[in-house]
Amino acid sequence: MREINVQLIEAALADPARYRALDLICGCETITSQALCEKLGLTAATISHHLRQLRLALLIESIKDGRWRLHKVRRETLDAYVEALSALGSLERPGEG
Repeated sequence: MREINVQLIEAALADPARYRALDLICGCETITSQALCEKLGLTAATISHHLRQLRLALLIESIKDGRWRLHKVRRETLDAYVEALSALGSLERPGEG
């Protein structure tokens, strides 16, 4: 399993606007910041802030393409996060063994 920071991912996903942005990014191969602004009804500055948080959590990557910045999901991070959540039930509890 790839090493991830679960708390950082959870903090990024706790914000409803960031969660919606990630949902939109997951539904596309790539999406521009402008398209996210239009679909979410948020300003460019607000979108930029949310995208930075998603990048810090390694949930997305952003690529400069001419005058556009394209965003795409990092599936390996999402897969590792789901795997980490799935493992929660199998963790040994203190006093059990």
